[in-house]
Amino acid sequence: MNLGELLTLLGLAWSRLLIYPGGLAAGLAAGLLAALLPTTPYAGHAAGPPAWRLAAIVLPWLGLALLPLPFAAPLGRPADILVVLALLESPLLLALRHELCAGDTAVRAAGRRRLAALLNGLPTLILAVLALAQVAGTFDIAPLASAPTADQPISLRVLHWLGALGFTLALAPLLGYGAFTAGYTAERRAPGARLVDRVASWLDDGLRLRAAGLIALAMLPWLAPFGALQAQGPRGPLLIAASLAVPALLALLWAYHRLAIGRSPRRWAWAYLGLDGLLLAGLLWAAYAALLRQLA
Repeated sequence: MNLGELLTLLGLAWSRLLIYPGGLAAGLAAGLLAALLPTTPYAGHAAGPPAWRLAAIVLPWLGLALLPLPFAAPLGRPADILVVLALLESPLLLALRHELCAGDTAVRAAGRRRLAALLNGLPTLILAVLALAQVAGTFDIAPLASAPTADQPISLRVLHWLGALGFTLALAPLLGYGAFTAGYTAERRAPGARLVDRVASWLDDGLRLRAAGLIALAMLPWLAPFGALQAQGPRGPLLIAASLAVPALLALLWAYHRLAIGRSPRRWAWAYLGLDGLLLAGLLWAAYAALLRQLA
């Protein structure tokens, strides 16, 4: 999917871009996350081209608009998770670029901590997406997040839920919560700093949109059994499940953030390494089981 196809799809479903899941709904979700789960603010003061400032907001906004969330207007074709993740991750890459190249030692240190947190969560995210894609046979989000059927082999059903769990657990390092926060609280929080440095403000807003998009993606596999990805059908079970599951996930992230903030991330890094090994073992088991079925 190139940029022209992306804009054409969203142009035919303008409510996705302006109201839900992008637009107004995305802004409200980002504001709610900023209040409940504040992510590590962008630490730099570097100036950048206006196009970069615009990209920090527009690209994750487009990523949110592509998500196959319940009650959203239908798209002409399914969205690819690789495209959506690339759009959502763009403000983080811009923030890292500015922080790691800054002249201030504290800003560079914050950038290194942010990069270390990303490197702890990125392998888990990649393996989780591969696990979901191996079960679905595609990288399109809707079939990838759909619950496995009863006639599928047990190895694929286990792999699907293992991938969903891995994606959910990867949120903490990916979003910089708890032990993975960059910990920058100096001049950027001085009164008026956001008015002086508009680059920082735009990147902060982009990082919040990114967080909203990743959390929404992580919720889709858990809500799919209740009809989250179906265009038609009863919506009562879905509304009940969403009203319970989304606050539960936010509460778990909030509790982890409060309990683990300020602690050393090394112990958690080992835990995520073990989770990566479990996901890799699940992928190999499913591949081996598929090979045996082909040879039988």
